[in-house]
Amino acid sequence: MEYDIRINNEPPYRYEGKGKHKIETIEAMEYCAEKFNQKQAVSVSQIVKYLSRYNDKNGYEDLEKACDYIKRLTGEWA
Repeated sequence: MEYDIRINNEPPYRYEGKGKHKIETIEAMEYCAEKFNQKQAVSVSQIVKYLSRYNDKNGYEDLEKACDYIKRLTGEWA
């Protein structure tokens, strides 16, 4: 897979939105840090990360990881 050389050579899903709104994953994570307590912010930011890249990177594996963090967030993690 080839990437354009832009923004620290990051892959396209890091900086290209697919809808009418464009946002970098780091911006969503920073928003989580402002809106949630520390423990919740970690889980929510990881959920955002894995859901935002699953279609372009690791597919089902990223969805499973997002589900694990949702379980942690909701207290269902064993």
